[in-house]
Amino acid sequence: MNPVIFLDIDGVVVTPRSLAEGGPKHADSSCVANLNRLIEAAQADVVISSSWRTAHSIDFIRETLCASGFSWPERIIGMTEHMHYRVEHGSIVGRAERSDEIRAWLEGHPREQFVILDDDLEAEIAGHFIRTEPDWGLRVQELEAALRILKQIADGPERGAR
Repeated sequence: MNPVIFLDIDGVVVTPRSLAEGGPKHADSSCVANLNRLIEAAQADVVISSSWRTAHSIDFIRETLCASGFSWPERIIGMTEHMHYRVEHGSIVGRAERSDEIRAWLEGHPREQFVILDDDLEAEIAGHFIRTEPDWGLRVQELEAALRILKQIADGPERGAR
């Protein structure tokens, strides 16, 4: 099974530079190029975990990314479900975070290899999270860190730590 990249949009592939160039629904071509490289190197699929999923269709997101050079629209395989509340043992215990939505997706689509690209810590799942700087988005250093996470998981802790 292919690894999965959980992708936030704003702050990962939409940056202040892309907003100035093309408006709120315009992705940064350098960030998209780095996403292309990550998908190709990891042979990964993409699941949209961004708040964009609540206002836009998966086709709109594909088209927006492709307009900025995205090469893998067929690799976007779904979106996480928007959850309002965190439920434990049948009781509401608080507001759901993006990490809860990712965990819920993984329950229905188990994957050992996954990485989360987001500029917000509420998406963090230890050992799988890469935080981007919202002013810069997905840079080479985050791409390389994401590949290391996926490689370490694929190799196992003993081999991946070398």
